[in-house]
Amino acid sequence: MLSQTKNASKYSSASKRNRDLLAALGSPHWDLIRAPTIKLTLGSPSAMTAFTYELDQNHMVSPEVKQAISNAVEPILRSQGMEGVQVIPGLDHDGDPVLYVELKFRLVEPGVDPKILIKSGPAVRRALWALGERRFPHLRYDFNDDQRVLGTENW
Repeated sequence: MLSQTKNASKYSSASKRNRDLLAALGSPHWDLIRAPTIKLTLGSPSAMTAFTYELDQNHMVSPEVKQAISNAVEPILRSQGMEGVQVIPGLDHDGDPVLYVELKFRLVEPGVDPKILIKSGPAVRRALWALGERRFPHLRYDFNDDQRVLGTENW
């Protein structure tokens, strides 16, 4: 029993509860339950951002969903220099199916307006829910490195 108590410090409290439950049930494998590990992968050949995503090959994106997303963001973001939309099926940090929507922008002057940009998220969610699509859309804005943001002149 002493060795079990000694090893307990390396497990999270949730894992400790699970371990204690299995030990109470007489399971010989209580020590196999450990705190979950986090796998972080940086860099992706298709992503232009610093973080990546896990592709979801089991839930592909239909042309209707791609068109609905494009139709939702085009009227809002055209004035901000949006050039293209890419929709990629993926899994979020919990393993749930999601949609990664990458929005590509060209350089615009005098700058992009964040008050206009924030309207794109709700517009995409409304369009997807109207189609019955339940995957949450994660929008990523890919701006030119030299792009200015209006309202940040005095930062």
